[in-house]
Amino acid sequence: MFVYASENITPIYFIHHMTTILLLILGYMTKNYLNGIVMIYLFGQDTLLMQFSKCLIKLQLPIIQQNRNQIRRILFYIFVLLWLYNRLYRYPLIIIPDLVLFASENFHLDWSILGYILILLLLIIFMVSLLWTIFILKIIISTLFDQKNLYHLDVQDIEPQYIEMDD
Repeated sequence: MFVYASENITPIYFIHHMTTILLLILGYMTKNYLNGIVMIYLFGQDTLLMQFSKCLIKLQLPIIQQNRNQIRRILFYIFVLLWLYNRLYRYPLIIIPDLVLFASENFHLDWSILGYILILLLLIIFMVSLLWTIFILKIIISTLFDQKNLYHLDVQDIEPQYIEMDD
């Protein structure tokens, strides 16, 4: 059986987005709005950079079209630095402890149940970030050793890649 390669990561997207929605709902229910603000701010930065890079590549300016792959590489490596800093340093070492402390001091409901739910959801987001980091590192390794296009920044530029799956 052959499937489109990006379908392998779809369950991870689903888990990430459902967990984020649950964190936002939990923050709203407990009047802990810091959860939502932090999630949107922290995880929005690298997403904005990725979307900006896609828009930039789509511009039909000659200088951009001539240096298309170099621009992709530069923006992708900036994205990776931002990703690693936000998702593997700031989030687990600064944000999670601060959110847990803030929530433990300010929850209006029983901390024991909601606190564990909050910690579980925050850790799920961190685990998903680790999985995506592995995926990103594989892309970096493959692009460093051969000069392939960075297809993930502009999927429409390439033919769909199919992989064989065991039935």
